[in-house]
Amino acid sequence: MQELLERLILLRHALLLLAFLFSFNVCAVEQTYIEVITSDAYPVSGIQSVQRQGFLVNVHNLDDGKRLVAEIGKHLPKNQDAAKKVLEKRFKKMGDAAVKQQFMQAYHGVILSTQYGLTRYPAVVFEQGQSVIYGVTNLNQAVNLYRQWLSQQ
Repeated sequence: MQELLERLILLRHALLLLAFLFSFNVCAVEQTYIEVITSDAYPVSGIQSVQRQGFLVNVHNLDDGKRLVAEIGKHLPKNQDAAKKVLEKRFKKMGDAAVKQQFMQAYHGVILSTQYGLTRYPAVVFEQGQSVIYGVTNLNQAVNLYRQWLSQQ
């Protein structure tokens, strides 16, 4: 009897833990996603502040692709065939998956800009393109504008 009671208590604790974890995941789904498309010329501020408010923020710098190409192309021979061989060795050493991942990450801002139909930057995109604010790099200001827009809907 004592063993059964202990198992029931253990089961109850496990169910409470699962309920807690499930409620945490539900809350996480309700967070607002912000994608920021910018460049080195337009540094973004207020990221941590809006994250503390519950927003999930991803910043994509359009200059990352140029930086990656410059880094990979460092110290290449002037001869095109020799440069090609050096690049092939570098890519082989890094691994195909790693090279693809670096390029995808570096150009993700360009991909998102096209996907969302953005016409300029900096752009702060809320909820996968539901709302876009152009020309603002202070995320606190962008969130306030977004909230104003929501209240008028």
